[in-house]
Amino acid sequence: MNATKTELTMIQRCTGSSGYSRHARATEEAWRSTQKLGSLLGDSEDLTRRKILAAGALRRLWTIWIRSQYVSDATRVRLYNCYVLPVLLYNSGTWALTPSELSGLESFHRRQLRSERPLRHRITAARWRLFGHILRRPEILAYTQMAAYFDSSSKGTWRGRPRTTLPTVLDADLISSGYAYRLETRRDLDQLRLLAQEKPKWKALERAIVAALPAKKDPTYADTTLCRRLAKLSLATA
Repeated sequence: MNATKTELTMIQRCTGSSGYSRHARATEEAWRSTQKLGSLLGDSEDLTRRKILAAGALRRLWTIWIRSQYVSDATRVRLYNCYVLPVLLYNSGTWALTPSELSGLESFHRRQLRSERPLRHRITAARWRLFGHILRRPEILAYTQMAAYFDSSSKGTWRGRPRTTLPTVLDADLISSGYAYRLETRRDLDQLRLLAQEKPKWKALERAIVAALPAKKDPTYADTTLCRRLAKLSLATA
């Protein structure tokens, strides 16, 4: 490792000295716009960047996209899933999105290509696959830091509403699944770690969590034919 090329990033929370607005948070938490392994450290900032990159990826396919007389709908959907969707959902398993951010992402996705299944299914599945991989590797740093998250702290509570974090999103997924598991304490984490060692049971938990998400009856997804979806595609609003 070349020490002269090592970048050090200090992560600290906004104290509220200049307010709690989005601009104030971006000013005090400059680390959120720092790029590591292809992603920005701030979920909101990374989500915005992913949308821009996905829109650019779709524009590069636009010449093929508009030639419906030469390219079938099924082929165009396959092209979108191969070349655009991976750009949009890169590292999505690490995101802890608020409900409004998740709705905004799905709205963006609908403007590009209406899908039978909302993006939240893909994001949730990716989140739990990554969580399972980490739980099966207790010796890695990611697991150590995750375990330290639940240790008691002598620091006081922060003002304002609680932040949406990855542990809170994972806990909400567990509640909706109908399983008796939770993710509120170190003991809960240990129970999930034991479950992750048995892959069939962990896969069953993943399927139950994804199945509990809104699907075809989700009001955010219109029931239209694929041809109408493609006809209404507008890059100008992407």
